[in-house]
Amino acid sequence: MTKTISLFLLAIVLLAPQTSSAELAQRGTTLLGIWTPDTVVIGVDSRETDVRNPGASREVCKVKEVNGVIFAVSGLPRYKPTGFDLMQSLTSVCSLNVNLFSLANVIVREIRPQLDEVMSDLSKRLPVPTDAEKEALSIGILLGGLANDAPALAAILFRITSCTDCPNNYKIDTWIECYPPTPDAKGWKFIGLGHSDYARAFAEKNQEFLQQKPIEAVQKLLDTQIKSAPTSAAGPVNVASITRAGIHWIAQSQRCGEKSHE
Repeated sequence: MTKTISLFLLAIVLLAPQTSSAELAQRGTTLLGIWTPDTVVIGVDSRETDVRNPGASREVCKVKEVNGVIFAVSGLPRYKPTGFDLMQSLTSVCSLNVNLFSLANVIVREIRPQLDEVMSDLSKRLPVPTDAEKEALSIGILLGGLANDAPALAAILFRITSCTDCPNNYKIDTWIECYPPTPDAKGWKFIGLGHSDYARAFAEKNQEFLQQKPIEAVQKLLDTQIKSAPTSAAGPVNVASITRAGIHWIAQSQRCGEKSHE
């Protein structure tokens, strides 16, 4: 009888939905953006890390230029069981001929239902996710382009948290910010998403540098994060600036050079 029960329990374990580490690949990403009235700069690293095997990583492209817009991402890149593919979805949306701020809102409306599907499926596979798995599921997006004929930066964050009172035991918090907040706004803004703690600390201490030399600052911030936390970010880095004259690639990896333009 004991043997029969043991075999029955084993069968339950084997038949339960499982999530492979490949389905939770995390773009252990450092994703940075600076806005000034004259320039937007976006920078991102190239590491994708297996959330359940941090020692396994590979170089990927997390940034793309489509229809006069640059987008770069961190977090969950894809989820095979539901067919979710972040880069593919963003490429499709960015093909629309609308200004950057309208585009950011379209992206939220497009991606949020897809994430709901992902979380519905994952709730059966990961009822109690680890902190690392929740971080891997959260998605950050930076968009650079023009709004009202001026350089603009939009930041979107889909943050995944556990919630015992929520459907599927997950909660998705959506955050969006756009710069300039008004057409005549002055000043500057720095945004750090993903694994950017060392970069944010450096930015806090060197604000004048970021404001006066945003391109050099993003390059320095990426270098600081990679050197300080090599397990969370790695080169080659990709950096692009957006001005009224258009998009200019400051640094572009060979992988992104092959895939970024459409």
